[in-house]
Amino acid sequence: MVDTAGAMTTAPPTIGAMPGAVALISLRRSDQDPITVSETIEHLDEVVRSLLREDDGLRRLPSGDIVISTELTEHQAERFARRLAEALRRLAPSWARDRIGVAIVLSGPGSDHDTMIREAHRALADPTTTGAPVLVDAPDRRDGDIAHLITGRLQRPGFDATAEPIDDLVTGHRLGLQVLPLLRSPNGAELPAWRFAQVAQREGLAVDIDHRTRRAALSALADIPTHQVMAFNVSSDSLRSPVAVARICRDLATTGRAADRFAIEIPETAAGHPMVMRSVRRLAQAGHQIWLDDFGRRVGSIAALTSMPITGLKLHHRALEHIANRRDEPFGRQVAKLIATADHVVATGLHSARRIDLAADLAIHLGQGRAVAAGRRLGAGA
Repeated sequence: MVDTAGAMTTAPPTIGAMPGAVALISLRRSDQDPITVSETIEHLDEVVRSLLREDDGLRRLPSGDIVISTELTEHQAERFARRLAEALRRLAPSWARDRIGVAIVLSGPGSDHDTMIREAHRALADPTTTGAPVLVDAPDRRDGDIAHLITGRLQRPGFDATAEPIDDLVTGHRLGLQVLPLLRSPNGAELPAWRFAQVAQREGLAVDIDHRTRRAALSALADIPTHQVMAFNVSSDSLRSPVAVARICRDLATTGRAADRFAIEIPETAAGHPMVMRSVRRLAQAGHQIWLDDFGRRVGSIAALTSMPITGLKLHHRALEHIANRRDEPFGRQVAKLIATADHVVATGLHSARRIDLAADLAIHLGQGRAVAAGRRLGAGA
């Protein structure tokens, strides 16, 4: 809880029953006079206190960073992140506004307070992080097991993947397929692609997985009609590597398919990073479609997105309700504009009729998920 005497509490706040979150406010290094920096940090303390609830924990790290422990759902965390960032940028001195980083880490199974703080620092240190608040999921203690599974699978040739149909929700017409990496635990359970992709990114394995998944997809290309689009994810690590981007262009050029029949899905969190922007433009100049993955699920910079050659948006099912609830706000109007101008807008995770109805209510006519059509396995284990 907040120390009403005015000093930061020194005891680590307790994370209660989930869902929980840790917010980190970091004032990046600067050449300003140390006294000015100290005064700014004290001012930030006051700003932060004005946004806290009675049961929120607040403390200062030796580095000067501010840590808030709170109980928030994902939707609440997004709103809190925006309010916090807006207040800090409005009230902080002008020299500090572009140096204030805000990261909110949502707790997960097995996650602890110190791990969440480390993850917040890692998120703010990521070179793809833009000026917007960063919202990430905490790693949990099972990540090491997943990393071991990934490493073991990469030591064997080939790779497994699944192809999920992308269909028109009104006509049933098939636009194409998204190819996702497939990994199973020792007991045979399929791990969600986003789950082990997150671990792979953290462990530096994402570029290899991108390449293996793409090769598995292209090996099955003969079974896919030439008019359909094949979509696959490219990680921010690959987008920051000119060598990896050149390999993507070379692999797709050798297929003989029209370049616009391939859709490159890029992570929303990478939008705005200069090196990523250069890679995206290179892929677009090669004729490929550029789709923004997981749009609306995390706090991102819409301004950065409007400057990119985006032709498609992928909206996670959790984002649909979030966007629907904010239609009358500036964010909602900006999203509606992007949806209206994109060539393709796809709602993902449509595993029930209710989710399909929600997509239709937002005038989204393309979708993928179990309630739309079943996927199929590709690659070495198919």
